Amino acid sequence: MMDDSHSDALVFFGATGDLAYKKIFPSLQTLVKRGRLNVPVIGVAKAGWTLEQLRALENGYRIRVVETDYESLGVDTPDDLDRVNALFCQTGAVPAD
Repeated sequence: MMDDSHSDALVFFGATGDLAYKKIFPSLQTLVKRGRLNVPVIGVAKAGWTLEQLRALENGYRIRVVETDYESLGVDTPDDLDRVNALFCQTGAVPAD
């Protein structure tokens, strides 16, 4: 017998792992497309991913993540974009306004 109880969210652990990338995310997308998943999905992970990486996965891109010693800049908000533009202007990569 099916239980008709309601959940407030679906939480899964290991959201940045290989299994999540190969199996869990595609399965969740299928559930959404079929109208079978109508709660927020919360992924918990030890390693942090940027919003850009998660958006790439959401849009079907294959990505590979490696750690480097270089500082990277995330551009998730208009303030982030202003910060990156200011950095480009400081380095001479683009002319200042």
